[in-house]
Amino acid sequence: MNYTETQQKLILREMERDILAIVAIDLRGDEYEVIYSDGAYKNYKNRYRSKDFFASWEKYGIPQVYEPDRARRLAEISLENLTEKLSSGGDFYTIARL
Repeated sequence: MNYTETQQKLILREMERDILAIVAIDLRGDEYEVIYSDGAYKNYKNRYRSKDFFASWEKYGIPQVYEPDRARRLAEISLENLTEKLSSGGDFYTIARL
């Protein structure tokens, strides 16, 4: 995935807020990229790319989410919900407590 300069600045700004990782999902191909902080929360050098986001999300992602938030996150981050929210264009952002 390629990021514009504006998107890169957004990623860096969010990392400065002590975000541990940002997940960028391509709904067309069900591919995703996880951008990890470098620990100093000032860079985004560590990356992981894979396919089958929604299968991985249910198997590995949801169990890491703070338990009281799990049901809401599972409903919010689903193919159907994201497709609906993004149908008018733009991006979707959310924060999950781990």
